[in-house]
Amino acid sequence: DCIRRSLKISPKQPRAIFNIGLCYQELGQYEKGIEFFSRYIKTDTKDAEAYHRIGVCYHEILDSDNAIDSYTKAINLEPKKFKSYHNLGLVYFNINDYENSIKTLKEALLISQNDSATWFTLATSFYKVEDYINAELNFRNALILMPKALNFKISLGLTLQKLKKLEEASEIYEDILLENPEHLETWIN
Repeated sequence: DCIRRSLKISPKQPRAIFNIGLCYQELGQYEKGIEFFSRYIKTDTKDAEAYHRIGVCYHEILDSDNAIDSYTKAINLEPKKFKSYHNLGLVYFNINDYENSIKTLKEALLISQNDSATWFTLATSFYKVEDYINAELNFRNALILMPKALNFKISLGLTLQKLKKLEEASEIYEDILLENPEHLETWIN
């Protein structure tokens, strides 16, 4: 339906081509999305959103190199594009390049500090490189935005254990069990 409407506008009009790419992306047909966004970019090589969308499609099909390239192009065209920094940081995280993940997610947070997932991924990246002090700080920042997020609390508890802050870790776990008693069996086993 989305594709049909876009084609009715004009199949050769650049915005219709972009919209068809969006439709394919939303349908999970990422290769087709890449095809149409690439066609659109031939008409407008300076559209950061188009490069971002291609990056999303490549990211979804696990083509990390092309995702990195596309997000980087989007950032070069629009240096304050939070979504591109965030997603680029996720790609680096997913390929275990935690140093670049940290660097990129820090850049994202200079643009906007209101995304708990960015704080959480940054914290997890620090945890992966065994920088538990920064991991703790960033897990706490994520929890400020989403105080009920179970995985954020568990991750903070594990980080506190690594820092030998066992009393604080215990308080976090007790809080989890008070809020989620159904998880008691998980903790016992």
